Amino acid sequence: MAKYKEIVLRLSRFNLNFQKDAKATEILSSILIECDNSVSWDYVKSILCRKTHSCIVSGAGPSLEESEDIFKRKNSLIVAADGATSYLLEINIQPDIIVTDLDGRIEDIIKASEDAFVFVHAHGDNISKIVKYTPRLQNVIGTTQTHPKPRVYNFGGFTDGDRSVFISCALGIKNMLLVGMDFGDVVGRYSKPYLRSNIPADPIKKEKLEIAAELINFCKAYYNASIKFARV
Repeated sequence: MAKYKEIVLRLSRFNLNFQKDAKATEILSSILIECDNSVSWDYVKSILCRKTHSCIVSGAGPSLEESEDIFKRKNSLIVAADGATSYLLEINIQPDIIVTDLDGRIEDIIKASEDAFVFVHAHGDNISKIVKYTPRLQNVIGTTQTHPKPRVYNFGGFTDGDRSVFISCALGIKNMLLVGMDFGDVVGRYSKPYLRSNIPADPIKKEKLEIAAELINFCKAYYNASIKFARV
């Protein structure tokens, strides 16, 4: 765990406000209890663990749009990190899991939630989105990067992409193929709803991607998982 703690220490440069994160977690927990649109982690495991021992984790990097054949030829669970959900729906692929901090195309995530488990992340910067959109989702599991609360869990991770890997590992999945997880100098257009094309990554985005890549390597070692990057 020393390596994980080292990575977490690097996050301090992003001026994360853990008090606001805790507030967001409380709000998400209250909404999930009031709306009763959540499912338990035990229920998720009971459904998904018997399906397969492999998964495809889909990020929203620029290579995503070259990956259609991978999704259509693989018999694996499909895990979509936030904006990747929109691409999958466009190619008629229904994700089994969506991991989101509600930065993607919300209407697509709402639609896909009818047939997917949606892991909604609470942090200090998305409280308004949590309040506005969480009640419209189905099959929700709350996630946090602070102390867990009723119906909100801490699986580890920093970005939606690496958090998807942590959640997959927590499900006991040992074989993962990462698609659209490029960790380069370009941000894919599916990353944000307002993007119409790929754009250069700014320095902060690059650092976040570096940390995400390190966390994925940590998962690989800690869970003794086979995690491979798709080559398209």
